[in-house]
Amino acid sequence: MTTNSPNPVDGDVQALIDWLKPQIAELENICDELPFGLDEDDAMQLKVMRFALDRLNATAQPVSDGWVKCSDMMPSKGERVFVFIDFNSDSVPPSIHDAEFTGQTFRRGGATIKPYPLEDGFGVTHWMQLPAAPGGQ
Repeated sequence: MTTNSPNPVDGDVQALIDWLKPQIAELENICDELPFGLDEDDAMQLKVMRFALDRLNATAQPVSDGWVKCSDMMPSKGERVFVFIDFNSDSVPPSIHDAEFTGQTFRRGGATIKPYPLEDGFGVTHWMQLPAAPGGQ
């Protein structure tokens, strides 16, 4: 795992997010390559890093409406979020769905869609974290 890290007390949330993302990606790649996955300690480290990234992302999101531009930041791999899909069409209105981020695309059931822009002319332009379940569950 890469060791050059930002000063964790410098208050720069975006620097911490930028540092955590490749660390998490590296552990996920290692996990994918190992026949039995990560050992217990590395699996816990990955879980804690994902948790920290989720919390940091929550503090980095705009307060106004909660939508985050895909060009600014992407959710964590495996995170379930709301996505705003722009079909770039006068006849098909944009739509909002829940989807899981795979690290490259957003997946909803068997369908996947890439972040905008793409050669198809449509895609996910923004995402938002899901709200807490009713009743705190």
